[in-house]
Amino acid sequence: DFSELSPELSRPFRGLRVWLPLQLCGVQAFRDALDEKLDLARWAAEEIARIPHLELVAPPELSLLAFRLEPPGAGREDRDRANHELLALVAARQRVLLTGTDLADGHVGRICVLSFRTHRDRMEMALDDLRHAVAEVLAGAGTP
Repeated sequence: DFSELSPELSRPFRGLRVWLPLQLCGVQAFRDALDEKLDLARWAAEEIARIPHLELVAPPELSLLAFRLEPPGAGREDRDRANHELLALVAARQRVLLTGTDLADGHVGRICVLSFRTHRDRMEMALDDLRHAVAEVLAGAGTP
């Protein structure tokens, strides 16, 4: 009950964090920001589908998508190792941070577009880093 959550009582007024930005910026600003993040996630999924040996594991659910590097002829252990290396190489460039997770069928990388600072230029940077990392991992594995 938000009537119990106010400056006068012992708990913080949590509703203020929602109310104030809505009053200052209006609802449309938040709708536009959400639409941009959803569009960026869909665009990233389309771009990932164009990168050879990269498979889209989970299409965008809201602003989250999952992908996996599938080196030709690799077993699960080698594929998981390649995906860990892929994410490490992207992180080593220190421009974007992509996360990973373990699913029942192996390790996958994830892109989650949430920050209000994330726009098309950052997503292009992430995809560029991803392309370079894929080429580097595949070159190390002897795959053209």
